[in-house]
Amino acid sequence: MSGRRALYVGLVIACSLALLVQAGSFSSMSAGRDARVGVVSDDDAYLGVSARGPASLSAAGDADSGHGNDCDGVDDDNPGRSGKRVNAGGSRDVNVTVLVRNQFADPMDVTVEVGSRTKSRYVEDGNEVPFEFENVSSSSAVVVDAEGPDFSADVRRALCA
Repeated sequence: MSGRRALYVGLVIACSLALLVQAGSFSSMSAGRDARVGVVSDDDAYLGVSARGPASLSAAGDADSGHGNDCDGVDDDNPGRSGKRVNAGGSRDVNVTVLVRNQFADPMDVTVEVGSRTKSRYVEDGNEVPFEFENVSSSSAVVVDAEGPDFSADVRRALCA
């Protein structure tokens, strides 16, 4: 057997063994990591959200649907419940200013959505910035998305007017 042929045979055997053993590869991996989440009031949060004008924000309930919120003093899941007032007036158009306070150590890009209207601004760390919306439905959801260099935060609230 010539030296070249022996080299080829040796390489074929080595490659076949590597395919059979699958050396250096894996089919799955898992890892565990601890995470802690703390819930604080908007005054103490890294991303503070409030409203001024004839409207306020409610953290209770489902901001996307407006059900279960505590805006009108009605238990939306059980409106006939004693001691609760039923609001028969429906929604109306209002002007609202959503205040976003950045208490992160870095600046952030903030997008505020009220109903179908959206506004975006850059907010420096430590600053509070107003987002003004005119003629939005008093039953709108308020969604605030913030993105920084090493973080992201989302806040959802129900508009109460």
